[in-house]
Amino acid sequence: IERLTGLLAQHVVRRIISLVRSRRHGGAILFVEPDVGRKLMAANTFLQVKYRFLDEEPRRRFRSLVFRLIHRLQAMHSDDGGITWEQFLTTNDPLVQHLDEAIFELAHLVSSLTSVDGAVLMNNRFEILGFGAEISGSLPEVETVQLCEDAEGEVTHFIRTDGVGTRHRSAFRFCSRFPGSLAIIVSQDANVRFAASRDDKVYCWDHVSVSFLDV
Repeated sequence: IERLTGLLAQHVVRRIISLVRSRRHGGAILFVEPDVGRKLMAANTFLQVKYRFLDEEPRRRFRSLVFRLIHRLQAMHSDDGGITWEQFLTTNDPLVQHLDEAIFELAHLVSSLTSVDGAVLMNNRFEILGFGAEISGSLPEVETVQLCEDAEGEVTHFIRTDGVGTRHRSAFRFCSRFPGSLAIIVSQDANVRFAASRDDKVYCWDHVSVSFLDV
């Protein structure tokens, strides 16, 4: 179940990114840990969220749809020794298809929110916290980041950040301040970059699958 949940999370992220790229306006999405999300939605000097979702069911709809989908697949394949990704992709079950379409509609919503100036803020439980989020310019500048050549971030080389756009530099500053966060930056030319930090360093990836999100 844990593996399927992770694959569904990646499935959602890929859909959102694909839709943002197709709109050709660029955008940014910040994934944060739930505790960090609560702090950022309160008074703080690091991120100003212009438009906020109330702490009610619509904010948690992504998560509830994913778990309804998993429970349905469990009920359908309880005697098979587990649920596989292939079973999800090939099922003709009307409820599974309905839930998948609902997830796709939410991915459309998130992609449209990225067209507003600022970032979309979500936590890694896939709750949509707000959008139009502006990262404070007072956060310390990140002058270099580690560009990763593999998904694990084991093969890297330094690049300077003075040659990238404002959206990227802001995301690097944010990830540096909040380790455990993930930033997804889509440029207007449809290039995609992921950023995260660990061990006091900021790492970024170009065009890799997201494997470190939890639902």
